[in-house]
Amino acid sequence: MQGFEGLLFYQIQCKSLVAALTDLPVSVLNSHTHYDHVGGNYQFSSLYGVASDYTAANAKGRTNDEVREFVGSGWVWKDMPNGVTVDNYVSRAFEISDVIADGEIIDLGGRELKVFHVPGHAPDAVVLIDREARLMWTGDSFYPATLYAHLVGSNVAQYEKSAERMAILGTDVDILLPSHNEPWVSSDYLVAMHWAFIAMQKQGADYRISDGDREYGFDGFTIMVNDPAPWEQR
Repeated sequence: MQGFEGLLFYQIQCKSLVAALTDLPVSVLNSHTHYDHVGGNYQFSSLYGVASDYTAANAKGRTNDEVREFVGSGWVWKDMPNGVTVDNYVSRAFEISDVIADGEIIDLGGRELKVFHVPGHAPDAVVLIDREARLMWTGDSFYPATLYAHLVGSNVAQYEKSAERMAILGTDVDILLPSHNEPWVSSDYLVAMHWAFIAMQKQGADYRISDGDREYGFDGFTIMVNDPAPWEQR
């Protein structure tokens, strides 16, 4: 899995890295607003976001008490950038300047991306599709590792519906571009993910307990849910 030190460096240096790539105006659209995706947002004035209480709450930033765990032992294995320490690291507040909605088209000038709201991993999760290039940017809604459906704000029932939607949308794409682990993987994973959300809810489905949560294993990825499972409490 991508080391957190890489994410941390990117969050701190992202504006200078973007400036080295282009001198055109830049707008930021997060795949969702978990702490590891928004740390550099404050450096930009043009920020797209989903109109939700969850997004608004995360835009207020996160204190050192909320994020210090993620730059501590077991998370970061390299030197911290720019004097960042466990005791001073925070996720700074940012302001959403433009609301993005399901089905909206982002015109990049000769290239169009379509936005799809896919809650489950997070309430404000989105994926982007370039149908002409047959690409889907999946954020954390899919990557080839452990999919988190057990976090605060996660919802297994919504994730299952989003997985079904992504599987259908997958017929229009060949390549997925996730946020973690691999830069691109086959769109065949989307059908497998949808099947996995159904399979793990069947009586007797195998799982292991990992840090107090259930982890269901599939070919190339796993899915983490709370224990007891949400469908057992319905």
